[in-house]
Amino acid sequence: MDNVYPLFKKVTQSTDDEVCSPPLLRVETSSPFKFHPANVGILCRPGGGLQTSSSHFSWVHKTMISPVVHKPVLVKEITAMANTVPSGLIIDATVGLGGHSLAILSARSDITILGIDRDQKALDEANKNLKPFKGRYNLVQARFSQINEVSHQKAVFILFDLGLSSLQLEDYSRGFSFYSNSKLDMTMGADYEKTAWHVVNQYSVKALQEIFSLNGETKQVAYKVAQEIVKARPIEYTNELVEIIMAAKKGRRGKIHPATKIFQAIRREVNNEHNELINGLKSAQSLIAPNGIIAVISYHSLEDRVTKVFFDEITGHIKVEPVANFSFVISRKAIKPSEQELADNPRARSARLRAVRRNSK
Repeated sequence: MDNVYPLFKKVTQSTDDEVCSPPLLRVETSSPFKFHPANVGILCRPGGGLQTSSSHFSWVHKTMISPVVHKPVLVKEITAMANTVPSGLIIDATVGLGGHSLAILSARSDITILGIDRDQKALDEANKNLKPFKGRYNLVQARFSQINEVSHQKAVFILFDLGLSSLQLEDYSRGFSFYSNSKLDMTMGADYEKTAWHVVNQYSVKALQEIFSLNGETKQVAYKVAQEIVKARPIEYTNELVEIIMAAKKGRRGKIHPATKIFQAIRREVNNEHNELINGLKSAQSLIAPNGIIAVISYHSLEDRVTKVFFDEITGHIKVEPVANFSFVISRKAIKPSEQELADNPRARSARLRAVRRNSK
């Protein structure tokens, strides 16, 4: 990291969009870097791709710049849905920094919120953000599959906002970002059974290939990356893993960084996210009150597919027993962020919202 600092002479606002979406901060250096504030740590190079004194990327410690302001995704749509349910308890099953809860509490005076998160740091921040509504919310550290255990009453609205929060992604010590140089961790809470280190250093080639393929990599690429990881062991840090992935993919570049899907796959495995989502949805189905809504915001095609199939089952689009007692809110199709929201918050680009309502009878 230290060898990066001398490169930076001056930072000014730029409207240049040669590589990254505006607004950009132009960084005057001895090399043609540009810094994209929407992704803390990314240095974009004119002409495409990422470049640094190392082979493919570098990063800036977040204390060198102003942190990215957390913006809850699809907050207008979520608040509008919350305005249609009866008074009562709303469960924010992934409360994060409290953005959605804050909007709902501001819009309605007749509801209380139970905020759940695996991450104690997130709960601490949420508590600060929600303080104006002290007495109307309760925060609990738990997995969202445990909502039946932590809630003692039916809920009129249950929200799942999946994926990483800005707080987690930008805390480089936790190993979620491939733009950092940190130990392989990726745990979302204190209740973990394994870390990214265990997955990377102890899983077989076959096991790694399976989780990479499940996360969207082709079988050939998944196998090659898995092979190279096993050959390179022991692997201790995120930048080592990125170098291995880049070499296995031979520097292939598309719309996303070559390490994106591999890091997602490892994170999902570490935190058991696939089973957590299935169990969380089943718990929500039994806990939601008549006329109540279950809403899910996903950022990955696998999560969206799981949600879609589950909602198709409980609304009767897929015939299962018992008889369906839910209907879609607005549409069976996923709701996407508006063009305006995407302009204001580029991180929302992959978000998909699906929602169902429990029928009154």
